[in-house]
Amino acid sequence: MVELAGHRSRDDQIEPLAYQWRQISGPSITISNRNRSKATFVAPEVSDDSTIVVTLTVTDSQGLTDTDNVTIHVNDVNEIVCEANVDSRCYYSGPGATGDGSFKNPGSIESLIPQLSRGDYLYLRGGVYTDYYRVTSAESIINLEKYVNFSDPQPTVTQPVTIKGYPDEQVTIRGDLTKGCVHIDGISNLVLQDMRIENCFNKGVRVGYDIPEENITLRNIEFANMEYYDDSGFLYVHSYDNVVIENCQFHDYIPKAGTDQVGAYVKFYRATNITVRHNEFYGQGAGIYYKHGETTPGSGGYTRIHDNYFHDLTGSGNLSSIDTNQNRTEIYNNRFINTGGVRVHREDGTSPPFTTGVEISYNTFVGGTLYLADGSNDGSYMSAYGLGAKSANIHHNVFSDTQYRVWTYGSDVEFNEGINLSSDHNCYYSSTGEYKINYFAAEGSWGDLGDNYALSDWQALTYGANSIEGIPLLDEHGIQQSGSPCLGIGYSP
Repeated sequence: MVELAGHRSRDDQIEPLAYQWRQISGPSITISNRNRSKATFVAPEVSDDSTIVVTLTVTDSQGLTDTDNVTIHVNDVNEIVCEANVDSRCYYSGPGATGDGSFKNPGSIESLIPQLSRGDYLYLRGGVYTDYYRVTSAESIINLEKYVNFSDPQPTVTQPVTIKGYPDEQVTIRGDLTKGCVHIDGISNLVLQDMRIENCFNKGVRVGYDIPEENITLRNIEFANMEYYDDSGFLYVHSYDNVVIENCQFHDYIPKAGTDQVGAYVKFYRATNITVRHNEFYGQGAGIYYKHGETTPGSGGYTRIHDNYFHDLTGSGNLSSIDTNQNRTEIYNNRFINTGGVRVHREDGTSPPFTTGVEISYNTFVGGTLYLADGSNDGSYMSAYGLGAKSANIHHNVFSDTQYRVWTYGSDVEFNEGINLSSDHNCYYSSTGEYKINYFAAEGSWGDLGDNYALSDWQALTYGANSIEGIPLLDEHGIQQSGSPCLGIGYSP
């Protein structure tokens, strides 16, 4: 509260005085008691330091007047956000901005990125960013391709460069549906977060192309409305190491022109040490596709997909919520509600052996399929033997009206050889009758061995001794309720 005081005004004849306070410039205010010697007003919130001028007119009983002006300075008390450490800097950009990158004079993304160095932050102020710019052959709205260099000292894993939306302001990276929106190649130690990326073509955010590097985090990003083309991905990661994708939303492809074809939202090619956690996938498309895995056994590091929510995915053709060709993929504590489910070994598309050592545990499936698929094993592909989902560990999952398929089209030879499957502590339910597990079940030219096994018969094959069949009590989001016979199995918040 600001007080305006005119009580020291006096008349030489000691006659009564009339007062009138009136604003003449500055941010708008409401003056209380404007006809008294003391008036007040509430200082307005301002985004920049401002000046308010108020005039006081005093009139005596003879009609004589005098005026005086009062100048009040109002400062911007909102703290400018800067999360950089004391030895790093913060820059600020805005849609169409051309300034020096300060808070009051934001600059363009193109001009500020080369100035960034270890530990620096580039804040994108609220608004819609649509301006593309070219660096050699790559044209993007956020362009970090291989010929873009940060300033020295270079960012590190503990002090990365961070590009993020300004707190409490909506930031949208909006493409033109003819090109991708974000390009990252030859860059390490980067965090991209707190924004929406939409209307991009083919590959919305591309990480890796010619010079794969390491340590990229994508956090709290909404990906939406990307137009599909062959081999698309909202997020496309090629050969990078240590990539984290967390707290993001992925939804709704625009189908390929002239078709209804869409694909997976996230696609990996020979990336290593991947973490995908706490994300949501829904709408017209599929979830995650790890297309080509490691080239030699053990070279791919880990792939950990956990605590994600896949639901109501439509229009994904034969793709699943997760398709993986990467050895040792860990898929745990996820929810798959009304989606395609999970497929291990989508295709014979990389150097053997694969896809081995995948662990799928503590997930809740409602509808869809868990498919451990067979692969070429007769030397007909790359002289390969041992392709297909082998040495998988499937435990503590809830399967509610979910198909559980294992090597459906495997041969009798492969049935006898075995696939080193571990499957136990799962909870099964079918609303149409007794639950059946499809194990080498295709007939005819595929072979005579295998069947659709009831749980007791499945256990007779030495699988699932501790598994149960029961009705899981789930809410609409796939979370188990008190009294469910499957508690301790499946997804846990």
